[in-house]
Amino acid sequence: MARDVNLSALESQAAFMREALNKQKTVLEYQPFVVEYDNGGGQTGTKENPEWTAYEKLLKAYHATLRAIAAQHSGTAKEKTTGIGSPLTNYRNKYGNLKVVKDA
Repeated sequence: MARDVNLSALESQAAFMREALNKQKTVLEYQPFVVEYDNGGGQTGTKENPEWTAYEKLLKAYHATLRAIAAQHSGTAKEKTTGIGSPLTNYRNKYGNLKVVKDA
């Protein structure tokens, strides 16, 4: 059985993300969640550590990739429709169910 090219690409991307997450995880062990900042203009305060924010975004993308792989394996994957097509086809899809009323 031939493997789907998209599935191979998703699995490769997931492996890359997993390695990046593992590396970042070892770095984050000693990083605080909140860091202080000073913008040089007299404004100081605390903010969320950008290292943690980047890790969370990558983790969410990794989980989405795993869900896509699971969908491909189970056969429930759906093609995304962009809505881009010929103007006439878009018009027919949008207004095809309306009835035309002719004046007498």
